[in-house]
Amino acid sequence: MGLQMCQSDTARGCGDYGSVYGALYNRFPQQTRTAGSMPLNLIRVDQQSHETADPAVEQIVFRLVLESDMSHSSVDCGNGRVTLSGRKGSFYLAPADAASYWEGQGDHQLLMLALPKLNVDRMMAGDGSGTSALSSLEPLYNRDIFNGAIPNLMNRIWDHSTQDGPGASLLVDGLFMTLLGTLAGLADSKSSAEDPGSVLPLDARRLVEVTDYVDANLDRTMALDELAAIAGLSMYHFSRCFKLATNTTPHMFVTARRIEASRALLARTDDGLADIAYACGFSSQAYFTTKFREHTGLTPGAYRAALCQ
Repeated sequence: MGLQMCQSDTARGCGDYGSVYGALYNRFPQQTRTAGSMPLNLIRVDQQSHETADPAVEQIVFRLVLESDMSHSSVDCGNGRVTLSGRKGSFYLAPADAASYWEGQGDHQLLMLALPKLNVDRMMAGDGSGTSALSSLEPLYNRDIFNGAIPNLMNRIWDHSTQDGPGASLLVDGLFMTLLGTLAGLADSKSSAEDPGSVLPLDARRLVEVTDYVDANLDRTMALDELAAIAGLSMYHFSRCFKLATNTTPHMFVTARRIEASRALLARTDDGLADIAYACGFSSQAYFTTKFREHTGLTPGAYRAALCQ
């Protein structure tokens, strides 16, 4: 089944995700499996740069980045484009019945699990209506998720998908239930954080994830929605929680990390000031000099000279 056949039916969802994916992305090397008693559809694929419109399907898709050399990744499910980190270990939960437009720049490897929304609802103790229990996962849609348990569980499901017998199905079912439980717990914590009446400082785990992401991307522009996605919060609540945790704004935090990185380069390299400016994400050497003096009281050249004394 191809995209053209599905487009007229996206309002109610159509097709099996494995079939739809295979038709749209057959240019990429991929392995497909089924596992568990549900059963789960599993796809492991090596993708290159692409822009592709995915039709709506009745399955919820659990998408994990296994390896990545991406410079840019984004998705639009009809509510505006969302920038994703594209980093190794990032997880994305794609809702059922939503057409989407994906863009990825750079080579990357994905592992995806797909299961009809009614099955997921029943596994979460819903009544099969597709809304009663599934609504609890809504805080996770359209955002990057970083959680160490998720890659482990998804990789274990993939590894056990080649085994036969009822014991193997039970094992896969149990792993998938644990995955759902992990996501439900994350959704509950994110929903509480989004409650305006319960604004708390950004927790240590999320702060480390945001800091690591900033440090890994200092050489390019980072938008607020990008950092908010790493933390799994709206831009508004991320800004408030972040300032409570750090006593500074996200913008000022990023600038401070750029300055720290530039100080390290000034100390350990002979790189020119312009090269250091661009490597640390400053738009020009002049702007770099201005911000460096604001933070340290010295120009970059004077700082380097002082280190040599």
